[in-house]
Amino acid sequence: MAGGGLVGTLAAWLLVDRFGAPGFALFSLLSTILIMLPFADLGLGASAVNIASDYSAGRLTFEQLAVRYKKIRAILSLVGLVIIGSALAIGLMRGWTILLGNALDSTQAQLTVTIMFSILGASVPLGIGSRMMQGRGSMDRVTKIASLNPLIQIIFIAPFVWLLPSAAFVAFLPALAYLAVAVVTDHRSRRIDGRVLPFFPRYDAMRYPISNLWKSSLSFMVMSLGMLFVFQSQRIILAHRSSVDQLAEFSLVAQYLIPVLALIVALSQALWPKYRNAGAKLTFPIFRRHVGVFSFGGIVGSFVLCCVVVAVSRGLFGSTITVEWQTLLAASIYLTAMAAYQPCSMLLTHPDGLRVQSIITVVSSAASVATGVSLAPSLGSRGAFLAAGLCVVVFQLIPTYLVARRHIKLSSLVHGVFRQLV
Repeated sequence: MAGGGLVGTLAAWLLVDRFGAPGFALFSLLSTILIMLPFADLGLGASAVNIASDYSAGRLTFEQLAVRYKKIRAILSLVGLVIIGSALAIGLMRGWTILLGNALDSTQAQLTVTIMFSILGASVPLGIGSRMMQGRGSMDRVTKIASLNPLIQIIFIAPFVWLLPSAAFVAFLPALAYLAVAVVTDHRSRRIDGRVLPFFPRYDAMRYPISNLWKSSLSFMVMSLGMLFVFQSQRIILAHRSSVDQLAEFSLVAQYLIPVLALIVALSQALWPKYRNAGAKLTFPIFRRHVGVFSFGGIVGSFVLCCVVVAVSRGLFGSTITVEWQTLLAASIYLTAMAAYQPCSMLLTHPDGLRVQSIITVVSSAASVATGVSLAPSLGSRGAFLAAGLCVVVFQLIPTYLVARRHIKLSSLVHGVFRQLV
């Protein structure tokens, strides 16, 4: 989190100093393309977590794990190729204006989006590595490897800003840093108990039938896409429905909110295999305690977020980028709600739970976009954060908490309910 905050501060300071607030807004908008990676894996990351968890618990042999892994790897490699091909086609037609908005559109921005989606496509099959390590309870190693991302950006951010002619091109840096982390994580994840899973996919693995492979994956894909729209669509809405200054304010707050939220989400990932293997041993008081701990973490994170953003905006930017207290309050609502939501989401990772979450998330994302479109013209960035935060509370946190409570009650009555191998 500290590394992400330092990268955000350096990037904001250097970009505003050279390219102004519009340049910083453009960089932030483009760099968030990497957030689309959970959607790009078609939800197969959920299956990767589950098969790794089942292998660690002795429910799968290494040979069974390898068959499932090869099929997932082959599918994601094809997905990556489709993303790269589609990005090149859209770029040739200058079709990225819908993402950029007229105020930030340019030839450099169009080229950058095309290349970044190509990098995204190359990263898709590698992204399974972190999911495999998560399922085996190695989130501490994932976090350590992920620290390379801010380190790379800290080293190269200044040369990128000083040497490149456009703020759009600077957005290549987070994409390249992400790709480097994905390569290292993939290399480490394929080494399991003295044996190595293959790097290159074998497409004959596509013909192997694997029961329930898509049962979890499709729901997880819909859920990931919905979560993307809840927050990241607000940037696009501001680019079209508000001013560049409001987009810059949103981007500055998000620059520090995302590392805090990423830390909370990373900590919550350890609950996935823990809940999956707990069965009837998980009681509601334990679960409620987890929700309380993460809620408190969200409040503490919100306080840190507000202090840092106020210090940076006043100390580094003066009147260039002004952040209102209402915007910080709205961002804090979103951050705290997302923190409280994490244990609920991690508990409901069986096929039926993911299906329920996908439906809830679709409703939440649609409501968030509709609310953001309504509030952006009058409230700007504060309206964007408020739309995302309220929709998470009303349409995700409360429903999933109630469903999770019901699931725990049923699990205590019938041991093994909803527990199926992927």
